[in-house]
Amino acid sequence: MKVTLKRKKIRTALSNLKHGCSIQSSCDAAGITPVSFWRWRQNSNKLESIVNAIMDSRTQIVEDALYNNAIKGNTNAQIFWLTNKNKIKWLQKPSTEVNINTNVEFAIDVNLNEKFNKHQSLISERFGIPLS
Repeated sequence: MKVTLKRKKIRTALSNLKHGCSIQSSCDAAGITPVSFWRWRQNSNKLESIVNAIMDSRTQIVEDALYNNAIKGNTNAQIFWLTNKNKIKWLQKPSTEVNINTNVEFAIDVNLNEKFNKHQSLISERFGIPLS
């Protein structure tokens, strides 16, 4: 692909990304595959930096919208903002209640030895093997 055509396709993809399109749809609009775009990004620090800057600006837009919703009284936005921006102070610690029953009952069969001997003799008789 000629350098000027490649640059034009990259500019088209970047323009679409800036306007909020996904990488897939930006590549489709530029007539390239996402794999080619990814490979070009890996081979060009400048292109990678531009794409990362575009994606970072999207994150900033969402953070600003979240903050605005929190300021307007959206409780969920306030909780999300606080627990993610000041984790140490606002960390949501799940409360865990543990109940342990310490009353343990044991049942001991006093005839256990007799039962064992009876079963042992039955096995011995059935298979003709002395087990003692």
